Amino acid sequence: MKKIILFITILFILMILTCAAYREQAFNTKHWAYNDILELHSKNFIKNIDNYNPDAAIIRSGFINMLLSVVISPDVIDIKGGLFDSEQQISRSEAVHIVVTALKLEDGSSDFKFSDIAGDSYIYAAYNAGIINGYPDASFRRGNMLTNAQCAAIIKRIMDKAENEEEIKLETERKFLINKSNIPYDLAMADKYNIIQTYINLSPEIRIRQVNELDYWFALKLPKDSIGLSRQEVEFHITADEYKSLLKKKEGVSIQKTRYQFMQNGRMVAVDIYFGDLEGLAVAELEFDSVEQANSFIPFAWLIKDVTSDKRYKNASLAQDGLPDGWNEYI
Repeated sequence: MKKIILFITILFILMILTCAAYREQAFNTKHWAYNDILELHSKNFIKNIDNYNPDAAIIRSGFINMLLSVVISPDVIDIKGGLFDSEQQISRSEAVHIVVTALKLEDGSSDFKFSDIAGDSYIYAAYNAGIINGYPDASFRRGNMLTNAQCAAIIKRIMDKAENEEEIKLETERKFLINKSNIPYDLAMADKYNIIQTYINLSPEIRIRQVNELDYWFALKLPKDSIGLSRQEVEFHITADEYKSLLKKKEGVSIQKTRYQFMQNGRMVAVDIYFGDLEGLAVAELEFDSVEQANSFIPFAWLIKDVTSDKRYKNASLAQDGLPDGWNEYI
């Protein structure tokens, strides 16, 4: 009798486990994003898959932190006890704008038009890059909240894109000390940006910017050479609340400067004139498409001294250490 009871008990337990496993497998494998979710879980980007609801809206910080984990490093989101912590949801359009800006995707246009969008260069840039597909009815639904499953699909495509390309686009620029009185351009005609720049981490270099009072940016930069000529840069818009939250983690002093942008000889020049603790300092920065192009550039006559490799003139160092000794002997 005891054996019969034991047998029935074991059989009952096996039936429960089998049914539970079948229900879990049936639900997961039938979901359109099952493979993407499983892949991200295997790489520990999605940690707790048991309570994972693929069709629930993902929070904004969850999406941004996962993007940074994939593009930069899984360790970066734990800096300063965690970077982003917003509990707000994020729309499909907002997510795409962050991705396109962060990855520096080219503005896109396409013969295919989403049925509910007349035109959006960010959305079509992401579409042309193979990062988004839209809904089966050819709509994009930009105002819909991004779901966990949609986030997983986007992140997996970004991972594939990074693996199939040599590298994520790098920022390659040279920096020069200048005398602001000798700039051969009417700055009143230039694009002008009033910037407050704050560092929340120095290595890796993480900074936030308030631009023209109402525009907020986040950037993370990693050097790719010993002199700082090329760096991997991830930069995108953030909300005012995210800016205020990150501002609490600041290191050093906030840098105040006005940036002027103009073209000279077909090349974009950015002039930074500093104020506050860095009053009197002025530099010019020029971006290049490659290291070879940067090294072959012949500086304009008004660019006084190349300080690209001088770490004392990196903005992070200026925020931490102030003006270098002898900074004005060239001015």
